[in-house]
Amino acid sequence: MGIPVEVRPEMESNAVEEPARIIGTDWDGVRVKRHRVAIWTSNFKELGIFQRGAKSHSVLESTPDMDHTPMNVSPKGLHRLTDRLNIYFQSRRSSIPEADRRFREEFDKGVPVIIISGRRATLDWDRATREQANREGTPYTDVILKPVTRDKTKKKEISGIDSKIHAIIENDVTEFYEDNRKTAIRVARRLPNVQVNYIDYGAHIKKADLEALSNLHVITKAEWFRSSVQRLKGEVSNTRNSDYRRFIEVVNPIVRLLDRVGITGLQATGAGTAIAIAGIEVAERQHRSGKHSVGKTTLAGLSLIGGWIFDLLDGKLARLKRDKMTDEKAKERDEMVGQIADSGTDGIMEGWMATSAAYTAYEKRDWFGVNMALAQLALTSAPRAARAIAESRGKEVKETYKIKRFFTRLDLRVLGTSFGRKGPNLTALFVKRIKKVPVQGIAHGVGALANGIVAAERLITAFNPKIEKTLSPKEIRQAKVRATVLGTQTLAYMGLAWYLKKRFLAFSEREASQKLLADGVKELTWDSPELRLPKPELFPTFYAPVDGISQNLIDQVERISGGHLEQVFAYGSTVGGVATPDSRIDLWGIARDPEDFYRYVARGPMRRIIKLGTFVNPRFHSWWNKRKANFYLGEIQLDGTKRGIKLGIIGHDEFLKHARGGREDSVEEGKGKGRLWVPGRLHKAAFVPLLDETDTVAQQELRQAFNQARIDGMWLALGLVSRRFTFDEIAEKYTDLSYAADGRIEGGDKSKSLLYKKYELYKEMLGAVLKCFVDVGIIKEVKRKPGNYEKVMSLSEETVRRSLLKAQHYAIKVNIPYNTLTMGPLKGLVYEFEKTKRVVGRSLKRRFKKAA
Repeated sequence: MGIPVEVRPEMESNAVEEPARIIGTDWDGVRVKRHRVAIWTSNFKELGIFQRGAKSHSVLESTPDMDHTPMNVSPKGLHRLTDRLNIYFQSRRSSIPEADRRFREEFDKGVPVIIISGRRATLDWDRATREQANREGTPYTDVILKPVTRDKTKKKEISGIDSKIHAIIENDVTEFYEDNRKTAIRVARRLPNVQVNYIDYGAHIKKADLEALSNLHVITKAEWFRSSVQRLKGEVSNTRNSDYRRFIEVVNPIVRLLDRVGITGLQATGAGTAIAIAGIEVAERQHRSGKHSVGKTTLAGLSLIGGWIFDLLDGKLARLKRDKMTDEKAKERDEMVGQIADSGTDGIMEGWMATSAAYTAYEKRDWFGVNMALAQLALTSAPRAARAIAESRGKEVKETYKIKRFFTRLDLRVLGTSFGRKGPNLTALFVKRIKKVPVQGIAHGVGALANGIVAAERLITAFNPKIEKTLSPKEIRQAKVRATVLGTQTLAYMGLAWYLKKRFLAFSEREASQKLLADGVKELTWDSPELRLPKPELFPTFYAPVDGISQNLIDQVERISGGHLEQVFAYGSTVGGVATPDSRIDLWGIARDPEDFYRYVARGPMRRIIKLGTFVNPRFHSWWNKRKANFYLGEIQLDGTKRGIKLGIIGHDEFLKHARGGREDSVEEGKGKGRLWVPGRLHKAAFVPLLDETDTVAQQELRQAFNQARIDGMWLALGLVSRRFTFDEIAEKYTDLSYAADGRIEGGDKSKSLLYKKYELYKEMLGAVLKCFVDVGIIKEVKRKPGNYEKVMSLSEETVRRSLLKAQHYAIKVNIPYNTLTMGPLKGLVYEFEKTKRVVGRSLKRRFKKAA
C-alpha cells in the first residue's frame, strides 16, 4: 500500500489525481549542498583516492514492511549531542539552484516530487528537513525518511538503501535521483523499471555496470551545478586540467568574503607573489647558512601555501568584478590585464625561485646546482609563452596530462604544467641534498626538461597546419597580447640565465685568484708560457710491468691485431686490481691505418669476436675514428672460459692529438682534441703494454704523447690541492681526474681503490712527473718533510673546474650518441647495465662488511 501523497494548500491548483510520473530524490547532495567540511571529502572522491568498485550485493527477494512515520525518539548520552549537532549543521545547507529549477519545472507540470532521504525518521529530523525545504523554497510533495525501528529479520537497524528501495516501491516512483554510487547501482538492479539518475561527484560508475543496467544514467557534477557555480568558475573549458582544477572550489567562500571587503584580483595577485617570494628567501637563506630550523621551514612552507592560495583567488575575484561591469570593452580589457598579470606573476615567482637557488648553489660552489637552476630559470616561462603563441594563431592547447601517468608512464609533460611544476619546485626549495645526492639540482634539471618538452609540444601545435583554428576572435586578440608579454619574459629569463652564468664564473675566478695571491702562489692561465716548462722528453715514460698477465691473453691480442695494430695496452679494473668476476677486460689499440684494421675485422674471422655495432662498413668506422676513439664489445676464450672484452681503437695521428686534449690552449689552437676523454685513460699507472710493433720514430712519438698527457694531468691536479700538499693528496686528485671529467657510472671510491691497489706503480710514475715540476721551479719540496711539496705557481681551482666541466659536456656527447654508432644501441645498453650492476654490487658488499 502506497504512502498517501500530501498536497499543501498552496499547491492544490497544481495537483494531478493520477500522475503518469512520480519523481523521488535523495536530499543531501541532490537537492541541497553538503556542508563545507564535506567538500574536502567530495573533492578527494573526485580525484579517485577513495574510489572503489561497487560490490555486488544480494538484492531483496521481497521488501519487508517498514514504517516511515516519524517517531518521537532521540538518542541518549553522547549520541544525543552528536545528533543535535548533525541536525544543526545539516539543516543549514543551502539548496542547489539548478536542481531547484529542474524540479520546479516538473512540479509545475503536476509531477509529484518526493524527498526520499537516508536521514532517521524522528520528529526532529522530519521537522528540520521540512523547514529547510520551505526556507530554501525547493519544491516537494512529501518527505520520507529511514525508519528508526530495527529489521526483525536481520536483527539490526534498517539500512538506508533498503529504506529507499521500500519507499520507491510503495510510492510507485518512476524516476529516482541519487548521489551515492552504491545506492544508485543497487536500486537500478533491484528495480529495473525505475529510471535511476546518478549524480557523479567523482566516484565514477564502471563502464560494465552502465552497459548492464540500461535504466542507470549518469549526470555529471558540472551539469548538476552549472548555473550555481558559473559566476565563480567561468565557462567550462577543456583547455584546463579539469580533473584537478575542481579541487580548488573549496576557496569559493574566501573569494566571496574578499569580494565583499573590496579586494580585487590584481591586489590578490600582487599579495600572493610577495608572500611566496618571502617564503622562498626564508628557505634559501637556510640553505646558504647551513642552519635549518623547524620554525623557519614551517614559515617558508606556510608562505608558499599562502601565495598559491592567493594565486587561486585572483582569477575568481576578477570574474566577480567583471560580472558587475556593464561596459563590454572595459570588461574585455580587464580580462586581458588579469590574464597577463596572472601568468606574468607566476613566471616572476618561479623565476625568483630558480635565481635564488642558483645563487645558493654558487655560494656552495655547487656548479651542477648552478647549471640546473639556471636551466630552470631559462625555461620557466617557456610553456606559458608557447601556449600563448599557439592560441594567438587560433589553435586550442589542451592540457590532457594526468598526474597518475607520471607515476605509471613517467610522463614528464605533467611537470611542465601549472599544477605539475609545483612538485619539482617544492622539492628543490626544501631539500638541498640527501647525503651526497644533489636533490635540488636534480629537481631543477627535471623541471627544466619538463618545461622544454611541454614548450616544444605546444609550439608544434601552434605551427601544425593540420590543426584547425577553433578559438574566437576575442580569445585570439587576448592571446596575442599575452604572447608578446610572456615571450618577452621568456627571452629576458634566458638572457638573465646567460648573464648570471658569466658573472658567477667571473666572481669565482676572481676569488680563486685572490686566494692564490694570498698564499703567495703565482696564478697561471692556459696562455701562460710557464705551462710549457715541463717537457715530455725530460723524464722517462712509465709503463706498468707485464707481470701477472696471462700469455693466453697476449696471444689473443696478437690474433685480434692481425698485424694492423702497432700497440695494444691492457688497462682498467682487470689490471688495476679492482675487477669483479664479470668485469670486461679493457684493451686499447693504436692502429697504423684504422681502415685496414676494420676491413680485416669485418671480412675475416675476427667479425665473430669483435662486433662492429650499428654499421659494418670499414670506411664508416675509419671516418668516425677521426672524431674520437671507437669502442667495441667482444668475447675471447681465456684459459678455457669466455671473457668479455672492451676494445678501444684509435689511429696513430689521432692518438697524438687526443693525448694533448687535456690542455685548453692546445684544444683552442687545434693541436689537441677530445678534452680528457683519452688523456684520462693515459693517467693510469696500470697501463700494461701487451703488443708493441712500432718503429723507433713512432715509438718515440707515442712515449712523448703519454708523458704530455701526464704532465697536463699534473697541472690540473695541482690546481685542486692547497698551497702545501703531500704526495697522497695530489695522487688522489690526479687519479680522480678521469672520473671527474667523464661522468661515467662508477663506484664512489673507485679512483682511491685504483691508487692504493697499485700505490707503488703510481708512486713511480707520478714521482718522475713531480720531480720534473720541481726541477723547472713550478713546485718545491718542503725542507725536512719528505713527500711534502709547496706550490710556487699554479692554475687556479676555478680554471681547473671550468676545464673539467667542459670535459664532462664532451664526455656526455661521446658516451651517449657517439658510442651508439660504434658499439650498437642494444650492446651499449647491455654494457651500461652490466657496469651499473657491478657498481651497485660493490657498494652493497662494502656496506654489508661495515655492518658486520
